[in-house]
Amino acid sequence: MGLLLVFTGDGKGKTTAALGTLLRAYGHGFKIIIAHFLKSGYYCNEPIGEKLTISSRLSDLVRECFMYDFSNSKEFLNYVIEVTLSEEPNLLILDEANVAINFGFISIDDLLNFLNKIPKNTHVIVTGRYAHSAILERADLITRMECIKHYLSKGITAVKGLDW
Repeated sequence: MGLLLVFTGDGKGKTTAALGTLLRAYGHGFKIIIAHFLKSGYYCNEPIGEKLTISSRLSDLVRECFMYDFSNSKEFLNYVIEVTLSEEPNLLILDEANVAINFGFISIDDLLNFLNKIPKNTHVIVTGRYAHSAILERADLITRMECIKHYLSKGITAVKGLDW
């Protein structure tokens, strides 16, 4: 495996930081896989912005996978492992994998075993709150997003184009 980057914390911006890195890697011609744990690709029956962009503009180098059903989380992880090992991307983003581990949808042991199998030329980003200590210990970079102020406290819910 290449470098392991972890974006965690209670603040907004973990997935956004990963998508910024995706955009940078895409610009250099990297092959990319982004696996969304806990996200279906839709919010309020509308596609999320990153899904729209990736499917319409970046699909030549970016493969996007969504875990639609939490009861199939183990099968989803196995699918992501299979795709990663067969396609050998330059960048693999495991979006919300920290949360999936925290809530028991996938095990930390399964994820660590997966990381041990990842090809040397593949950099990995793991996002989500509640990063497990074993992931943090292994990481080459950790960025902790801290919420100082959020518009949710004013009763403003998720905003199209900003949050989804």
